[in-house]
Amino acid sequence: MQSCSSPAQKYQHLVASSQPVSYFNGHLILGAQTQLFSPCDSQIQYQIYFSQAQLKRILPRIRHPYDELYVELTGNLIPPSLSGYNADYRAILKTAQINRIQEARKRCYPIPENVSQKWVGHYSAQSTKSDMVTTLELHPDHSARTTYHHSSHNELPVVEKGYWQALGTNKVQVVMTLYQQQFLITERVFTKKENTLFADKEKIGQKEYTIAPDGLLLFREK
Repeated sequence: MQSCSSPAQKYQHLVASSQPVSYFNGHLILGAQTQLFSPCDSQIQYQIYFSQAQLKRILPRIRHPYDELYVELTGNLIPPSLSGYNADYRAILKTAQINRIQEARKRCYPIPENVSQKWVGHYSAQSTKSDMVTTLELHPDHSARTTYHHSSHNELPVVEKGYWQALGTNKVQVVMTLYQQQFLITERVFTKKENTLFADKEKIGQKEYTIAPDGLLLFREK
């Protein structure tokens, strides 16, 4: 299992972060050049990285490469790189702390109250100047999906896929890494007020733009 440590060595600079962390529980698979995490009750897979100290705690639990482990941990998400196999995943999960490791039994333990999950839900709004409807879905596994469609057209909607994470009690970061299945990173930081989310800027690649004319205001669906 020594080969499992090579991704962490290569990306060890990703582990340290000052961002707020979120709580995750799910299944971990480690193998040669493979470190994958699947949240409970989800089909999503995140590339995951550990520090060398964290790997030393995990590796003795693995009898064979690609055996599943059940883990509970805290960490935060960052965009995958454009090059290599990382681009096949929505995000990289950087582990801050491992709280539990055990053999996987195809079940998940109830998680403690997780304040970040208050963001989970569907949010939408229709433009006041057109029939464009924007819908944002924030899922419990921290995946996110944005769709844009014209309410008066029969065309297929434009779809973006990515992830979300809380940045505090009233701010949430939403990062899209796939635009119509093409790799493109966009970021919006929404501020929560009652049942609405509002963002007035978005970052596309390395450039920041104002969301004209009045920003993006989304209402939570009941």
